[in-house]
Amino acid sequence: MIELTINKKMYEGKFNFKAMFKANQLYSSQGSSDDGASQLWIAFVTGDDSAVYKALRVLLPNAKVIDDEIMDFLDEKDAAGEYEQFSKDLESELQNSGFFRRAAQHWLDFTDRYKDVATVKMETGQKKAMNSMLEEMRKSLS
Repeated sequence: MIELTINKKMYEGKFNFKAMFKANQLYSSQGSSDDGASQLWIAFVTGDDSAVYKALRVLLPNAKVIDDEIMDFLDEKDAAGEYEQFSKDLESELQNSGFFRRAAQHWLDFTDRYKDVATVKMETGQKKAMNSMLEEMRKSLS
């Protein structure tokens, strides 16, 4: 569980089913693909700068914490030299979630199964990037 204080108010967040459902609503790659949880996992393992922000949007209640407050919170973490550790802690919590782990494993299995078809028209650099991302996903799930 992650504990956060934003604007002097304490919040607790957990990567549970509710968070997975919200991630699927917010971050799915296509309308009804329900892969937002795996997309959040990918954001962390590939070093996407927006991963922490996205994770907080999933963990925090919509009506109570607005985007500007999340961004201010992250700026404060960075200014205090705590951002990198906070990011690692969030990633660890995410990777310990059975719901998010299953979603990431499902995405990896599906992508591995159809990667040859999907990469037929890709350039060599794109294929290397895809293979690199798949390898990072495998490592994070082992």
